[in-house]
Amino acid sequence: MKLFLKKLDPNFTCYFNLANPNGVKLLGNKVANNLQRRLINPSISDSDETDRLLQEHELLDFSNDSKKTLDASFSGGRLSLWIHLVDCCNLSCSYCYVRSVVETDFNRISALSFSRGKIQLVLSSIFQYCRNNNIKSLGLKFSGGEPTLNLNLLDVFCKTANELREEILLNFSIITNGTNCSKQFIDLLRKYGFKISISMDGMATQHDSVRFFSNNTDRGTWSTISRTIRECKKHGISPYVLFTLTPNNVADLIPFSQFCQIENIGYRISLMRKDAAPSKEDLDLLSDSLVGLYEHLGKNQPTDMPIERYAKFGEWNLKKRKMHPCSSGREYFAVDAQGNLSTCQMAFSKSYGDISLDSMDVVIKRLHEDRAIDRLTKNIEINEICALCEYKFVCAGGCPQNTMQVYKTFESPSPYCFVYRNLLPSYIDAIGQQMLRRYKEVSVPIS
Repeated sequence: MKLFLKKLDPNFTCYFNLANPNGVKLLGNKVANNLQRRLINPSISDSDETDRLLQEHELLDFSNDSKKTLDASFSGGRLSLWIHLVDCCNLSCSYCYVRSVVETDFNRISALSFSRGKIQLVLSSIFQYCRNNNIKSLGLKFSGGEPTLNLNLLDVFCKTANELREEILLNFSIITNGTNCSKQFIDLLRKYGFKISISMDGMATQHDSVRFFSNNTDRGTWSTISRTIRECKKHGISPYVLFTLTPNNVADLIPFSQFCQIENIGYRISLMRKDAAPSKEDLDLLSDSLVGLYEHLGKNQPTDMPIERYAKFGEWNLKKRKMHPCSSGREYFAVDAQGNLSTCQMAFSKSYGDISLDSMDVVIKRLHEDRAIDRLTKNIEINEICALCEYKFVCAGGCPQNTMQVYKTFESPSPYCFVYRNLLPSYIDAIGQQMLRRYKEVSVPIS
């Protein structure tokens, strides 16, 4: 049984089960000491009641690593789809592959948008697939490009989906660059109950150096995004921020976290996915910066803003045991602006068919028959190298699409394995430190 146990102060210990993750726990040292004795010698027991409590909270578990697995089928009855609504953007970010347009060039934007004539066909195919496979919950995530360049199309898509969904629970989300804070945009968010994620690249100076309008390289977008965040909050909509970390913006990590605290919004940090492996110098810089951030957050993140939600790292979920880093190819797929379905938005170059022409069942069957992506679609154990790692059930090998990008195989650890291994202990410790501060806040009587 592999555990993370760290004494936080004279009274409390931070605990995390690496073999069967079920969340970070804050233990009294008496319980932690008893647990350690039981791990050293399972035949020792202080009391049946103590053992019962340890087992009830899944703290005492001597099963082997193969006890729990994740089924690759749709056992959860959920499906999520990335909808590539608009295949262009009004920004000219240096690292992005999407075509840039001027936001007033409506003809070009329309030509690069999802075909209105295909919306009903695609959605009918999706909902029929849900009914055929007993899927009760469907999430549609609109992105691009920049989906807010064609708000009328977004409205039609959502309206049609609501008309076709019948008994299926439907939720909408959108990933945007945050430059549209128009009344029409806010009204659509409220009308359909959208969850909104906004992409940012650091604080104002750094952000504006890479995220600027396509028709004016001197016009950054930080101030516009700040207005969008405030406008959303004014209307009861809480944005979530997606921060892509690079060696160029690591210095902004702590100031950015403070900005999000002030605005009372959450964020997720992701590492940039490139075709080439990062250098050792870059890995060291990213690792040190992230460790520094979470050490800071453990001591300073407000206790009513849990780190795992408000300062999340990548796809980590410490509350469940993961055999796959994500649900790509099983419960998650991407549909491009022509209706073609792929395993992920990072893999649009490999389409398995147009779901406006073929039924989605046929296209998914074709996808699952592709032996080259068995690592994504089948319930296969983690690759041999990652299987030796004590952290394997948290990161599950990292983003498989990025690994394929860099190494041309799924059978390799992530290009960012070094960062994951250095960061995870600090990430767990930060969550424990925040929990301890919360405990002390609510436990101290008011004088």
